[in-house]
Amino acid sequence: MRVRCIYNANPNTLVNPPCTNTNYGETEDYKITIIGGASPTGNEFSYDWSSNSTFLSSTNINNPVAVAATSSQNYSVSVTDVSTGCTATSFVDITVNSLPTVSFNGLTSSYCNNEPAVTLTGSPAGGIFSGPGITGNVFDPAIAGPGSHTIIYSYTNNNGCSNATSQQVTVNACQITFNLKSFLEGFYTGSGTLIANMFDLGLSTDPTACDQVTVNLWSAASLGNQNPDYTVTAILHTNGTATMQFPGAVNGNSFYIAVKHRNSIETWSKLPVLFANNITYDFTTNLGKAYDDGIIAAMKNMGSAVYAFYAGDINQDGAIDGQDMNFIDNEIGFFGYNISDVNGDGATDGQDMNFVDNNSQLGLFFARPY
Repeated sequence: MRVRCIYNANPNTLVNPPCTNTNYGETEDYKITIIGGASPTGNEFSYDWSSNSTFLSSTNINNPVAVAATSSQNYSVSVTDVSTGCTATSFVDITVNSLPTVSFNGLTSSYCNNEPAVTLTGSPAGGIFSGPGITGNVFDPAIAGPGSHTIIYSYTNNNGCSNATSQQVTVNACQITFNLKSFLEGFYTGSGTLIANMFDLGLSTDPTACDQVTVNLWSAASLGNQNPDYTVTAILHTNGTATMQFPGAVNGNSFYIAVKHRNSIETWSKLPVLFANNITYDFTTNLGKAYDDGIIAAMKNMGSAVYAFYAGDINQDGAIDGQDMNFIDNEIGFFGYNISDVNGDGATDGQDMNFVDNNSQLGLFFARPY
């Protein structure tokens, strides 16, 4: 059987009658000839996608989309010239590669914000971690901060197929970090530096250890109470900084900050401070940072816009007067870590008395908001 049909696709006219199945004998050779023309357009052709057509967006257009294909498929399409009835069929194979199975471990459901960072391990290796607190494959609760976070591990295989998995983690504000900056008049050596009293006396191996300070937090509602809401003692360093931890319950609440030192006058923040993790309160830059009675400046001006807590309240009664002088008189010649060592040089002598004598003439008394 031979098929003889000559078709001129442009301008879509038949040279001979439409294609028919004709027997011309076994020794005669005939063929289909398509001349010129452009890609099928408009309604000149019809399409019939048949094999696995349930995965196609349509079965009667020339460019259907394979949807929801979960395995490799073979598709066939028959194209018919509607004016001649001529039909041709072609096949196409579509390979569907499986998505990689992705997982990771090393992350628990909750952390305190002061816990150390943890290392995460993804499978297969070579993927990418993302989310709050993530650096490379390390999750740091302190960087992520309190709250609920989504940690994602994404992986792309050699076929270019990508997949991802995620886990939820909650960071609780079990403790928050508070940074204080303050200078002590008696210990101040100039140029933003305090004497390393504790290091010099062998009480600390830290060469920047100046002395201990106690930080008390008072909410406005608790000012009438005998004791503060929270209290922490920390090392004040020679650059005036001290870092300490408070319970997570202070997070999101406001407190007055009251700083006490063994022979300086107690000093409070001007206003309550809203606490969050890793905040800093700097008393040294502005006189308005400290609470005052409206009469006497709340801190000592050390020059160059630097302020420090007044020196000389040795007995910690809130005033600098003759009673503080008595401590120095009684301990003249003492050497070591003594409350009468007002300038922090390790010795009790006339230099300490100078601070008390000068400040006692100012009528100083600590200023509190109650």
